[in-house]
Amino acid sequence: MSDQKPAAADQGAEKPFTIMSADSHVGLPPEEYRPYLDPQYRDAFDSYLEDNLVFQGMFRKLGYPWSPQVLDVIDKEGVYCSGGVAGFYDPHRRLRVMERDGLVAEILHPGGPMAITPWADPGTRRVSEELRAAGTAAYNRFLDDFCSADRKRLIGVPSTYPWPDMDAAARTVKWAGKQGMVGVYPARFAGAPDDLPPIYDRSWDPFFKACSDTGVAVHLHAGSGKPQGFMLTRIKTALEKAGQGPDALAQIFEGIFDERRPLWQMMWAGVFDRFPDLRVVFAEIRSHWVPPTLDALTRINDEAGGVLKRTPWEYWERNCAVTPTFMRVSDLEVRHRVGLEKTMFGSDYPHAESTWPNTLDFLRVVLNDVPEPDARAILGDNAINFYGLDRVYLENLAQKYCPKPSELLGMAHAVDPQLIEHFNNRNGLNKKVSFEEEKFNEVVFKDTEAALGMR
Repeated sequence: MSDQKPAAADQGAEKPFTIMSADSHVGLPPEEYRPYLDPQYRDAFDSYLEDNLVFQGMFRKLGYPWSPQVLDVIDKEGVYCSGGVAGFYDPHRRLRVMERDGLVAEILHPGGPMAITPWADPGTRRVSEELRAAGTAAYNRFLDDFCSADRKRLIGVPSTYPWPDMDAAARTVKWAGKQGMVGVYPARFAGAPDDLPPIYDRSWDPFFKACSDTGVAVHLHAGSGKPQGFMLTRIKTALEKAGQGPDALAQIFEGIFDERRPLWQMMWAGVFDRFPDLRVVFAEIRSHWVPPTLDALTRINDEAGGVLKRTPWEYWERNCAVTPTFMRVSDLEVRHRVGLEKTMFGSDYPHAESTWPNTLDFLRVVLNDVPEPDARAILGDNAINFYGLDRVYLENLAQKYCPKPSELLGMAHAVDPQLIEHFNNRNGLNKKVSFEEEKFNEVVFKDTEAALGMR
């Protein structure tokens, strides 16, 4: 923790929010990963470059990078046009981008529209486990370099890959903790057909033990548990359904359901009983689904005679949190049922559906009449508390870079109607959502039976 004292404030002056993103992204331009690879894998690197070209080409068909017409709406200060997206790989540029967007810190996940992570990303073709592990290691080396610019503000989430065995992933977790990183990705393809064992399998216990012992959280992000290459298929489907344009971007990130399944799988498998200090974050998976899911799991557990040692709601309260990245109104509506202290804001920089470079206007629209204590918790306090970040250091920075409540909350702040329309196209700001009960019922009993065999 810092030895600094909070900056002095005028008596009676408003305390600014301390805003941070609990879900943002970093990565290199594709060719620049090559030096980070172990030398024996560099000859295979061209296959990754080919996949990345396909990935980027599909996004261009969807209208990203943004057209001049869109930039006229969202980039009035020239943030995009002056190269702000370079913060994806340049940490010093990233800090300036954050400050301009009203943020003081970010939790940094792998990948973005500029480049997918070599061989270990849902956007790449299926490759050998050895290449997956090599790409993961290359990314983690870059990430460590990136975060070294300011580890209290640039907070990495490295990837793990269980090669040659799960102990390798556990070693990455321990390394991450020593480097000041607060979370880790499990292997992205856990539970995918004909791939790694599902996340509740007993083989994952060394990984969970390392996370529990170090206090490093498991991050289950959108795309987890899917087959390698699924992202290419999803983009193709969005193109077929919606044609071209920003409205198609939001559709790519709909239907995020399988990423929820580890919640009940880990409960039934006894993972949270074996590792009571384990913490799991569901990032970019929305939050509207959490209350009805926990209610349904409670009914199932009661009907089964109370198989679980704790109630589903108690496991959630003790072990879990959620980052409904680029929050929708529907995510805020359930904040008290989810647990106000369990909900964290994510900007998703630099993805096409992110709030950047309009984060403050986005928050003015989505928060609207949310009370100040609730907004303060969601925008930064919850993440600071959950991850044990340096509050004094970040609050001192907030005095300089973050807005005050009167500058963000309430009905008085005019936001360009064209920009609001773009938010709706970009990330479905006001999109109506449902529990997806039919999908839940299709898998929950199968998952329960399989997971109970792991207790």
